[in-house]
Amino acid sequence: MKAHVPELVSLVEGLVRQNERIKKQNHWLGLLSALALALVCAAIAVGAAQPKHKAVEAERFILRDAQGTMRAELGLSDDGRAGLRIFDKKEKRCAWLATYEDGSPGLVLYDKNEKSRARLLLTEDGTPVLRLNNEEGTCRAEFGTSEDGSPILALNDSNEKSRVKLAVTDEGSPRFWCLDKDGRRRIQMGLTKDGAPMHTLYDHEEQRRAGMFVLPDGSPGVSLFDGEKTERLSLGVLDDGTPRIELLGHDGKCHAVLTVANDNNPLFCLYDKDFQRLASLTVVGDPDSMCLVIGDNHGENALELMMCPDNSPGVVLVKGGQDRAALRFSEDASAAGLFLWDEGGQICGRLLAQEDGSCALALGNEDAKGNVGLCVDENGLPALILHDADENERASLRITEEGAPLLLLRDGQGKDRAALAVSPDGGTGLLLTGNEDKGGLGLGVQPDGSPSLILRDREKRPRAGLLLRKNGSPLLQLLDEKGESIFEKP
Repeated sequence: MKAHVPELVSLVEGLVRQNERIKKQNHWLGLLSALALALVCAAIAVGAAQPKHKAVEAERFILRDAQGTMRAELGLSDDGRAGLRIFDKKEKRCAWLATYEDGSPGLVLYDKNEKSRARLLLTEDGTPVLRLNNEEGTCRAEFGTSEDGSPILALNDSNEKSRVKLAVTDEGSPRFWCLDKDGRRRIQMGLTKDGAPMHTLYDHEEQRRAGMFVLPDGSPGVSLFDGEKTERLSLGVLDDGTPRIELLGHDGKCHAVLTVANDNNPLFCLYDKDFQRLASLTVVGDPDSMCLVIGDNHGENALELMMCPDNSPGVVLVKGGQDRAALRFSEDASAAGLFLWDEGGQICGRLLAQEDGSCALALGNEDAKGNVGLCVDENGLPALILHDADENERASLRITEEGAPLLLLRDGQGKDRAALAVSPDGGTGLLLTGNEDKGGLGLGVQPDGSPSLILRDREKRPRAGLLLRKNGSPLLQLLDEKGESIFEKP
């Protein structure tokens, strides 16, 4: 077998020359390859020179170059760990392949100052880890796999605390984390399993407090959370382009929504715990008009507060989806009015206040036969007026400027047919007239209590009278057309 030794040596030299070419491409890999090849070939050569049943045993193997410089060492450390060390031309450590106390293998690469700069190892549970150190030997980056086997990259600060992590989950979703100095997660970015991007912010207790995301349909959104992990505010754009802000309670249910309606007007809605709408504020019709609606979910029963284009306010009560009452100003703001509607949508009552201080109340609808009006004129004098179906005034009760009450009854043509009044001095009178004011009858009581009856002709001239005098005796008197007495009988 010794005859084959020169051939083996030639083979080793050829492998070494080939290895030199490889070293120029990769220094560290070249050193490891050279040592491995040399050791293997040496073992072959030694084995070739020894009987096959013999084994080569030694505590250390040292590889030296032509100048006698130690370039590699295979042996045991002081604590009994087996390792392979590679040195440069100055016999400084370049790499170390060894096993740790727990039996796991590891590879360490050193810089020119023999500072550990890279370390590849397996942890106790078999997880591979690559660690990169700075010049002080502080680990500033780690690459490995998590418990579920997904890859993860960590960037550390000067205290070897992870501050940035990049990973891919077992579902294939990428994740990016930023951590504080205590290693607590504060920022997270990534993609969901559906491919939708998301961004999450955490507080100092690693509780989620804010999130930004894009749904699979392309709709973006932002969510804010309280300290109990409950979503309290949601901001988003729906798939139809409608913006929407939701305010949520401690129960996580939506209680308020701010959005833009289909008519491009803003809309603010309030909801109860069952998401039934209680109130809404919107701009209706004219861009300068606003409306606040307080009512049920479908607006069947509601209170509407409006601001009209002329900046005049208005209030509307809705029952069964129909306006039943309204308080508003006229278009010129000269009058304020209260309007009442019946179930058929017909106005059945109106209360108006004019700019001059007068006011009026009208009761009745378009289908009713007549209506009632109560008013106060600009002088503060009240009046009660009854109208027929044609809106003609048929009866009125009012206070005159002298402070006397007056009751008037009119026919369909608006002619006075009866009048009952009390004079300022206490006298009372009743006047009845015929058709077209032809003739009439008057019945009165003087302030002293004396009653009287007066008959008038078609010209409204008194022609006959019957009265009681102060002494209690009756008096009958007849008058001519000039009003002179032509007959008088006590």
